[in-house]
Amino acid sequence: MTNKHHFFIFILLLFFIKNNSSNAQESLSSYTLYAEDNIPRTFAHNISMGEIGISAYSYFHINSLNPALLIKNNLTTFQTAFIGDYKYIQKDTNNAENFGGNLRYVSFVFPIITTKWSIHVGIAPLNSIYYNITSSLPENTASFRYNINGKGSLSHLYFSNGIKLFKDFSIGLRVSYVFGSVDESINTSLPSYNFGNDYSISYFIKNLYRGVEGGLGFAYEQKLSETYSINYGIIADVFSYINKNTTISTQRIDVNTTAYPLDTLQGTTHSIIKLPIKVGGGISFIKQNHYTIGTEMSVVEWTNPLSDVLKNTTFQKNIQWNIGGEYIPKYNSEFYLARIRYRAGFSFQKMPYLVGNQNVYEWASHFGFSFPVSIFSSIDLSFKIGERGKNEGMLIKETYFQIYFGATINDKWFIKRKYD
Repeated sequence: MTNKHHFFIFILLLFFIKNNSSNAQESLSSYTLYAEDNIPRTFAHNISMGEIGISAYSYFHINSLNPALLIKNNLTTFQTAFIGDYKYIQKDTNNAENFGGNLRYVSFVFPIITTKWSIHVGIAPLNSIYYNITSSLPENTASFRYNINGKGSLSHLYFSNGIKLFKDFSIGLRVSYVFGSVDESINTSLPSYNFGNDYSISYFIKNLYRGVEGGLGFAYEQKLSETYSINYGIIADVFSYINKNTTISTQRIDVNTTAYPLDTLQGTTHSIIKLPIKVGGGISFIKQNHYTIGTEMSVVEWTNPLSDVLKNTTFQKNIQWNIGGEYIPKYNSEFYLARIRYRAGFSFQKMPYLVGNQNVYEWASHFGFSFPVSIFSSIDLSFKIGERGKNEGMLIKETYFQIYFGATINDKWFIKRKYD
């Protein structure tokens, strides 16, 4: 990798840290009123294949879902991607639009022993929450106004190992350092017609999070011939220990618009939260350097949300099903279009919360491409079009479009050059 590559990667890392420290993020679902958005761990190339990756692998892209498949990366690999998205939201006869974007991940893989042991390090957002609700209650000639606002996210700095135990069986371990914050406020105001300004009192909740989480991965490759194989994968995100520090304060604003100093209602309290437990499995059929098709299913057991305001949400199992594939017409062709990797897929899931005693479902269609820019590197472009919920009862219908623009750089590190 050249010095220009190193500088580019360094700038991306600084950009990611700056963005996440200021809670910059893509537009979030309206359903974060009920629970935070769990951001998929999948990379751009997985997104375009219906988000499969528990059993499917690539020699030239990083597997972010199953660390056991990291042994397939025989080159030092760097991946990053930006996401841009658009949402069209409908409720009864009302509608709204929402736009957003962010740097999604920065990630490396280093082979320690080729085909037997690889290490994966990176940084990415883990989940996010954003809501802003305003309501009023008529009372004689006045009107009470009530606003609830919450915003924040968690990110994780992760370290994974993939090790081949036997000829066709490998295991993986991922450990992440989790960090982030969620700020929430509840504001109540009452107009004062004599003075022309409002009485207002605000209640602030600041949550800081630090801790670790991680999981295991297993992969088995059943070789049918030199080029054909059936691959099986299992993942389990089973442990987390997140320390949560909460500070609660209040502030009053009188009719003269005088803002009184913040008054801390309670000192910092400490508690431990658990991130959702996830178990998934998949199977894929691969013809080397030609095509891949796979299907996977995962179940997430939700526990407590990041938000204190939303702690009364009733959770259920989040069940997701994915199917997708990749096609390469001829990987070593002189014709450029034949070397492009074409991908498509579909995903469906039942969300982990009930709204007005109704289940919320989400479906999405996926497609994308990897455009080769050298022998092993590529520009990755992925698209996701889907819907969450429906415009019925207490539900909200969200129609969204997401685009991922990524880059993959493969090279050999730690090899002394013969010529400068």
